[in-house]
Amino acid sequence: MYTCHDRLRFGASDMTRRSSTSFDACAWATTFALVGGLAHCGSSTSSSGPSGTYPAFQPNIGQIVNQGGTLLTSPKIVTVTWQSDPNASTFEAFGDKIGASSYWKTAVGQFGVGAATSGTANHVRIAKDLAATIEGTDLETWLLTQLTTASSGFPAPDAQTLYVIYLSPSTELTESGADACLGSGTTHAQVQMPDNSWVPYVFVDGRCEASLSAVDSTTGQASHEISEAVTNPLSFTSPGVTGFDPQHQAWAQVADNEIGDICELFPDAFFKGPTDLPFELQRLWSNTAAAAGHNPCAPEPSDPYFNVTPLNMQTVSAQIGNAPMGVMTLGYTIPVGSTSTFTAGYYSDAPTGYWDVKAVEGTFVTPATTPHLTVSLKGATGLNGDIVEVTVTVNSAPASGNAIVLTLESSAPGHTTHWVPILIGTQ
Repeated sequence: MYTCHDRLRFGASDMTRRSSTSFDACAWATTFALVGGLAHCGSSTSSSGPSGTYPAFQPNIGQIVNQGGTLLTSPKIVTVTWQSDPNASTFEAFGDKIGASSYWKTAVGQFGVGAATSGTANHVRIAKDLAATIEGTDLETWLLTQLTTASSGFPAPDAQTLYVIYLSPSTELTESGADACLGSGTTHAQVQMPDNSWVPYVFVDGRCEASLSAVDSTTGQASHEISEAVTNPLSFTSPGVTGFDPQHQAWAQVADNEIGDICELFPDAFFKGPTDLPFELQRLWSNTAAAAGHNPCAPEPSDPYFNVTPLNMQTVSAQIGNAPMGVMTLGYTIPVGSTSTFTAGYYSDAPTGYWDVKAVEGTFVTPATTPHLTVSLKGATGLNGDIVEVTVTVNSAPASGNAIVLTLESSAPGHTTHWVPILIGTQ
């Protein structure tokens, strides 16, 4: 059965590269801003003060967890292309290089995945193109046929094999008759063999980002899906690395919960790789970097990372949206009709200039269309070690569940914006 596991959203804003130049205190504030009626240049109203320790606060941030299922600890990548594809050799080179690269070690090594192997014996080039359009379900059926036909040229799968199929430029993948670029597009999933074993695969459709070259669009998507496929290869039957820890269910509301999903939406998600993997790549979620106060999407950009972290969070019972039951997680309880204030600490992993914080109801991916909160900030400009006070009034209950996501956004001109989601429990 074809099941669309993942959606890779490739948009122009996703691919925007920001300046990597460090910024100095107040250098960007060449004009005055009015805060509380007073002109200031990067002034802070915090009750603490800047710190020379980086980060000044231990980030209270989500960790993607291993659910105890299957991993590919020694992956074998089989690269499938078409003879008609002028970039077939490039994609084969990508599959051969990725598993021994510094990118791979940084991205998936911390989750228990070792070096991946490939090579000429694991290259398959298909002579006959598929139809001009093909449904995802039919493409999976085609793959199953290749895996069960001895003369197909496909290496037989074992417990560590991952098939990565790069669709020919002459073939359009569809879902229910519509261009798959409007839906899931590139995906990783699993196919059931006649002996009831499961084999993981990736379909890569490089057509979906018109602003990039065919190669860059394809390898950027492939880096996302291959990394997720080795850390969570059998996501339907034996989930591996997926989902945020119970204490940080606010992060689970931002996007899908695999290591590529949560990072693909950040403005600096995509970059040109190092010399040992010189392709367009996507940064991936790093638990270790996040916990250390660095950019949670690795490899880290050269720009210093800056954000705020909520302080003294409480355990709240939150029923989120239409979920069948509530979860015990971290956040703040503010009943409907009540007002409460909590604090968040400014932190960075290196010296920076001042940055601004603002509050947005909902997530940075999906802001609220029907606001339920009134939020005000005291100390909305600061440095590492400063404090911002966040006063929240819950005016009405959410349409479903009893929890509302509030996002604090940290930004400075010319630099990538960073976010932290916080759950507000309303009862």
